[in-house]
Amino acid sequence: MTKTTPMMAQYYARRQEYPDCLLLFRLGDFYELFEEQAEKVSEVLGLTLTHRGDVPMCGMPYHAADTYIQRLVSAGFAVAVCEQVSPVGESALVERVVTRVVSAGTIISDDKSAGNNYICCFARREGEVGAAAADLSTGELYVKTLPAANAEPQIISFIDKYAPSEIIFRDDFVSSPNTVKFAEENGAVVRWLNPALRQLFENDRSEIAARFSSENAKQAGVAEDSAAEYAACTLLGYFKYCRKREPVHIRTILRDGGGGTCELSHTTRDSLELLRSSRRREKKGSLFWVLDRTVTSAGRRKLQNFINAPLTDTEQIRARHEAVAAFVSDVAARENLRDALRGVSDIEKILSRVVYGASKPRDVIALGVSAAWFPTFKNMLSSADSVLLRQLGERIPDLSETAKLIQDTVYDPDSDTESEQYDNKTVIKSWYDSRLDNYRGLQNTSNEKIAEIERREREDTGIKNLRIGYNRVYGYYIEVSKAQTKFVPQRYTRRQTLTNGERYITDELKKAEDEMLSASAEIDRLEAEIFETVLQNIRENMDGLRDGAESLAETDVLAGFAQVAVEQRYCRPEMTEEYGELDIRGGRHPVIEKRDSVFTPNDCRLSVKETRMMVITGPNMGGKSTYMRQVALCAVMAQIGSFVPADSAVMPVFDSVHTRIGASDDIFGGKSTFMVEMTEVSEILKNASRRSLVILDEIGRGTGTCDGLALSWSIAAYICQKIGCLCLLSTHYHELLRLEKQIRGIRNYNVLTGKNGDKITFLHKIVAGGTSESFGVEVAKLAGLPDTVVTRAAEIAGNLKRSNVGNLLSKSAEQKSEQNETAALDSAQGVLF
Repeated sequence: MTKTTPMMAQYYARRQEYPDCLLLFRLGDFYELFEEQAEKVSEVLGLTLTHRGDVPMCGMPYHAADTYIQRLVSAGFAVAVCEQVSPVGESALVERVVTRVVSAGTIISDDKSAGNNYICCFARREGEVGAAAADLSTGELYVKTLPAANAEPQIISFIDKYAPSEIIFRDDFVSSPNTVKFAEENGAVVRWLNPALRQLFENDRSEIAARFSSENAKQAGVAEDSAAEYAACTLLGYFKYCRKREPVHIRTILRDGGGGTCELSHTTRDSLELLRSSRRREKKGSLFWVLDRTVTSAGRRKLQNFINAPLTDTEQIRARHEAVAAFVSDVAARENLRDALRGVSDIEKILSRVVYGASKPRDVIALGVSAAWFPTFKNMLSSADSVLLRQLGERIPDLSETAKLIQDTVYDPDSDTESEQYDNKTVIKSWYDSRLDNYRGLQNTSNEKIAEIERREREDTGIKNLRIGYNRVYGYYIEVSKAQTKFVPQRYTRRQTLTNGERYITDELKKAEDEMLSASAEIDRLEAEIFETVLQNIRENMDGLRDGAESLAETDVLAGFAQVAVEQRYCRPEMTEEYGELDIRGGRHPVIEKRDSVFTPNDCRLSVKETRMMVITGPNMGGKSTYMRQVALCAVMAQIGSFVPADSAVMPVFDSVHTRIGASDDIFGGKSTFMVEMTEVSEILKNASRRSLVILDEIGRGTGTCDGLALSWSIAAYICQKIGCLCLLSTHYHELLRLEKQIRGIRNYNVLTGKNGDKITFLHKIVAGGTSESFGVEVAKLAGLPDTVVTRAAEIAGNLKRSNVGNLLSKSAEQKSEQNETAALDSAQGVLF
């Protein structure tokens, strides 16, 4: 084989059509790769690199290709699968075409993974950025429109929210290195659409957009010819390009964010550890880990969606709380429903495989079993003491006929049916179709006939080791060893010569083979025909199956909320009609409480009319950050419909939650720790509203004392007076305690600490009033600093306090105030904004 053969010319033509992909080129029972792609794949997969002539090549068996493709996709490659589409021998060159492209965001696997597999796309158009996220395996499609100016933080937040495995940027989209770096660090493969693909998708854009009703597009905020439409249509076009079929199961566009959901920035989700712990980057240690008592894969995905998008509609929140309360009070109903849900498969992912022709009989069987449960769930929910649960029950259709069709037709090898009457390829049950049974009878007769021919030929020839075999190339044959060929009768016709024997055919065996192959071909044809009838019925009922799956997933989440509420002693929060009153009694941190056996509860009372902002002082390790986080987590939990970890809770509905907790730099982006901190605070000040909750932890610590204190002072005043939202602010700048007297709505609180000599005890209790002690030296000693360092630090601290160096600003402020010389500190007192 050389580079100039017709087959290699065909190979190069397909490579040119898919320049960004590894091309798996079908040759008989193998997929082959050539030249530099062969060398690359040989190294990644550990396959043997061979040569034909001067062309490097490596290959993989076609029946094991999915495993290898999965490994290549996991390594960041896109794979184009080039199949033989014309029978071998009909022409000099077998026709080959690419039948699918598999990438990280378009792979459709049949594993039991519960999570979504999102792919994102960003498109810029006329001052806007369109963002789209879709999951091919479940049929979800979300869109959002962002202002082009300063879009990077929102793009990063969008990526963080959906955690895509793949991101597509159009070639005309300008993205900053920070965005690409963030995406890649979070496991996404970043691709840039080449101009040819972009033009292909634009040509199909109007046709793709027409699939969605104008009302649906309007509700999703997708205007004609907008950036959001370009992003969504690019994704749908990419799916069609990759899978060679229309993604007909994606029928609805959903608006991301707006339309009744609370905004959570990337920083907020990360610092509150909503979906994964910030240190380990895994689910353990997150709010999701605490609340995940779901029993289905779809339920786990739905829980993640709930956490990502807390509600802002008070009635909808109360409806969820009512549903959870119904499950809490009726233990039997909750346990029976959760037990029944364990018998439900991942309907959404199975439907996706049906759409793309990737479904297997076991998928269809699982779908039939799940559909058979629908009437049971409908009946369970119809009598629930919750309007929402009854509505979810009404959405579940009766698909008994589809379930019965599947049960009657598709063979389940794991059932109690007598499996000896079936072979490994059987798809359709016996007794369903008389034609199929007739051909199976002929096939069985032919099998018996071939066995009889083998027995008789041994007797007639006296060749005891004579055997009849079969392979796909030569069909049936009689095999005789070399030593016995002298006994072969003249009626045998040689078919193949082997090293140790000969293979023959006889007229009688050829006739039996023809009967066998004819019956086998008819069996395959009829089984495919009947199976396609079943698949068509599923496609026709796809909307009903999806509605049922959606209802069961939401029910699973609500029942899970009830389960964790009972186990962890959560209370039902009272959601206030008017914004501005938050009163949590005996609040706890849900994650730490689950991890540790002992936790000190605390109250939190905030009001836009009285205590708008709490300024919290106290030592490191005292629990300030934990306290602020638990308040924010209670807000998120309440608005997703969960009960909250507290003795009682009165909660407002927040339109957004913003946090600035912890310290980190961005070396790649050229940002110091302080710059990152100020950038995050800047985003909060720009985006927070009067109905927001803001959490600020130790701002202004990354610069000089005077600058840091001045910034903290000004930021606190701006939030309290200009924005007017509820806010928790922790600080070691004790000078900020003066704000309580200067600005209405600010109150001082501190963390109680016991001290006995040079030893301190953290009591983790938040009480009214400020403290001027941070116990930094004592905490350093607990951390294990050498005694000589700690002793010297204590001496220096004492000297500084005696010389008032640490209190110069506050002393100056006090003197100026007493003398009524307001000019120097006008910016630090009174009404500032």
